[in-house]
Amino acid sequence: MKIIQNFSDLTSKLTAKGLFSLFAIVICIAMVIRSSYKEQRWKSDEIVQNDVISYYAYLPSVFIFNDMSLSYLTNYEDKRLEGVRVWHETNEYGKHFLKMSAGESVMLTPFFLAAHWIEKSNGEVANGYSPIYYFSIVIAAWFYFFLSLLILRHVLKKFNLNDFAIALTIMAMGLGTNLFYYASVDSGMSHVYSFFLFSLTLSLTLSWHERPTVWRSL
Repeated sequence: MKIIQNFSDLTSKLTAKGLFSLFAIVICIAMVIRSSYKEQRWKSDEIVQNDVISYYAYLPSVFIFNDMSLSYLTNYEDKRLEGVRVWHETNEYGKHFLKMSAGESVMLTPFFLAAHWIEKSNGEVANGYSPIYYFSIVIAAWFYFFLSLLILRHVLKKFNLNDFAIALTIMAMGLGTNLFYYASVDSGMSHVYSFFLFSLTLSLTLSWHERPTVWRSL
């Protein structure tokens, strides 16, 4: 009986301090990183594929080629174009534009710039399409996945839920939905970045109703 009582007391203390939910987040991010390293898709050029080509194209266009008209794509003498993939549309005036909006590129910007600095420091071509850039996208997915779960935890705590219930919810969301796949394998797709923004919007909406300040309104 004493062992059971001690275990119960320990559980109560962990619940009161919110340690179960924090541990759940640690497990989720650890599993995501483990899965990413098992796949290592950044080494086999499988990150910037399909729709990601359009989400990502803003970054090299702006920060490397300095040309959002995309005319650099026809400069065949530029050796940096090797490996560059850009899907674009053409309007009635013959101007090129990217079909997707720039939201994900905005969120990837600090990670892209860090990768670009490393690539240039190593004396590489630095055209935005090499493993270091792809790995920066993977790290960004980890980062936003981690923040999303922290925000989700914060939101659930507002409803005075038991910390163990919050931990189970985080585990279910982080490991039991396709969010796990998009955070660990298909890291360039927009899902994990959207989930972060949804979580943040939910949190800020609740905070605004608690205390509607100008900053929270913005």
